[in-house]
Amino acid sequence: MAPKRKAGGTAPSTAKASKKAKDEALQATDSPKDSPVTITVEACNAAELEKLLLEQAQDVAVQVNAEKPRKGTFEVRHGDKTYVSLQAMPRPFKKLRELDLEALVAELVDDLRARAERQQGEQHEDGEQGKRLGRRLIANVRSDSPSNETLSPLEILKRENELLRRTVEATERSVGELEAGLTDAGVGLPPAAGAGRATAGGPTAAALESDTPEDAWSPAVHVPEGQAFEEVYGLISPIPDHDGTECLKWDPTLWSHADHFKYRWHVFKSIRAAIDQNEGGLEKFTQGYKYYGFTRGEHEGKKGIWYREWAPGAKALALIGEFNAWQPKDEHWAIKNDFGVWQLFLPDNPDGTSAITHRTKVKLRLETAYGEWVERIPAWIKWATQ
Repeated sequence: MAPKRKAGGTAPSTAKASKKAKDEALQATDSPKDSPVTITVEACNAAELEKLLLEQAQDVAVQVNAEKPRKGTFEVRHGDKTYVSLQAMPRPFKKLRELDLEALVAELVDDLRARAERQQGEQHEDGEQGKRLGRRLIANVRSDSPSNETLSPLEILKRENELLRRTVEATERSVGELEAGLTDAGVGLPPAAGAGRATAGGPTAAALESDTPEDAWSPAVHVPEGQAFEEVYGLISPIPDHDGTECLKWDPTLWSHADHFKYRWHVFKSIRAAIDQNEGGLEKFTQGYKYYGFTRGEHEGKKGIWYREWAPGAKALALIGEFNAWQPKDEHWAIKNDFGVWQLFLPDNPDGTSAITHRTKVKLRLETAYGEWVERIPAWIKWATQ
């Protein structure tokens, strides 16, 4: 005689393994539909209910005993709604035997359908149309190949791209139909952002792109010809008069590091004071690009190019490039001032052209503090290519 199982005891290990495999298979199932509605059943034996549910609703997943069932309990739930709950039933479970499972399944199916219809009615029509279109396209893509066909990653990517293209086309058609309907109804539509519109007083972006070289850069704001592009900033704020711990009021837990905050604030104030005293203020200090590197200017009544480089440790510095066949002449050697800045002035040619033609290659050649000769790209160069 087979051994009896004690009341309330656990199921045999084979039953556990079967249930676990079943749950894993359910989770791994690849369905072309949306995620199925899950009905949770808590019972010692729910096979009959599961069978009836799956016969009535193909898109329903029945989850049996997601956790260890309570003793003498039969309960059916979906979301926050409980359809039937029989608890603490004594054997032989008379209430469960008297339960009309077919009527319960019919109630479940009707309720699920009603919920689905309400949800679809509440969702935006455009979103629903997109979802239905996506499901149809997915079904079409899947129907193009047998279920047992193994696709390569490249083929999968091609089909995904085709699906995306068709989705975009269908969406554009839907938007066009909606806009046409609104226009016919007399509803004004704002112009599409960035659709062929020119900036104030300037051409469209497409026209600018067609007339400029591939590697050319220009600011997003159109600058009229003959005018310079100027950034407008606010006034530089003065140094706040505190010891660096003012910010700790927002986070009192940082008071244990107050000494370090004071030290860092002291360093900042010292550097800021030195800039104000020696460089004419922070605003002027931040405009070094107008002084260093290559700039247009005058010297001794002649117009030309100024070149300046801060290299206090260098012993000598010259400018070389295509303009002098990479061999510096006497007038191409820079002079260092008392602040470690090397400067060189190249006057324009007699015909008024620049001594260095635009977009020609240049470098600086310098002698380091250790007597080594090296060639470097100027630190303030505005255009560099590799």
